[in-house]
Amino acid sequence: MGALFVLGLTVGSFVNVCIYRMPLDLSVVRPPSRCPACDTQLQARDLVPVFSFLIQGRKCRYCKAPISWRYAIGELLTGVAFAALFFVHGPSVALLFDAALVAALIAICAIDLEHYIIPDELNLFLVVTGILRDVWGRVATGSWSHAGYIAIPFTEWELTLPSSLLGIVVGFTLFLAIGWLGSALFKKEALGGGDLKLAMGLGAHLGWLGAVASFYLAIVFGAVVGIGLIALGVKKRGEYIPFGPAMVLGALAIVYGGYWVVPLFLRLYSLSSGAGPVAVRSWP
Repeated sequence: MGALFVLGLTVGSFVNVCIYRMPLDLSVVRPPSRCPACDTQLQARDLVPVFSFLIQGRKCRYCKAPISWRYAIGELLTGVAFAALFFVHGPSVALLFDAALVAALIAICAIDLEHYIIPDELNLFLVVTGILRDVWGRVATGSWSHAGYIAIPFTEWELTLPSSLLGIVVGFTLFLAIGWLGSALFKKEALGGGDLKLAMGLGAHLGWLGAVASFYLAIVFGAVVGIGLIALGVKKRGEYIPFGPAMVLGALAIVYGGYWVVPLFLRLYSLSSGAGPVAVRSWP
């Protein structure tokens, strides 16, 4: 678990680079990291996650300009998030895929909060890694020959789509329908294109069931936060509030609590719809 924390700190440093550069359409690889105040190229000793920040007194080593706490917080948050995955999976390949998902979600949340955009590169990363996760899981378990048969939600029929692709289709369709309905009711764009693409990425990783459950959780989180911000006077009624962070929270709830969140979601669905119990595969 300690190794995961250190890995998370390191990845968190790269996540900070993505958060800063992607909204500016800058490469996350080149040029090497520089101080945003004096433009001096940073050395390896300046880039040790958290420790360099503290040892240097939260200032640039060269120009003494203050360094924002957001960088250390991002590194620590990613480190803790990675370490917590050990309690979900134990040492496994699934843990690595979830680590990639969590790192991307942290970057997405921060960027959407500040810039009201979700970079296409991060959404594409989620779609690709979600499909790779599905392929790896089926090859590793020897179930590749049956990968094409997926149960259609709440029916006895089966559809010939892999889990990740079905998740992408469900995520896209669900958000497209909700976005269209919201636009028709409120006469303005309800969900952005980035939210729609993020739904596809989450569907690839979480599958159709996880994607739907995370969406309903996102609605709850978004409503609570939105009402709170309006009550505190931070936002005005009708003012735009990004939905991406709520989607991130919903997805993280599935990643870390899917073993009980998804079955609870299905029980609530059965009670509210009057349908019988819904049989699902074990989670995740």
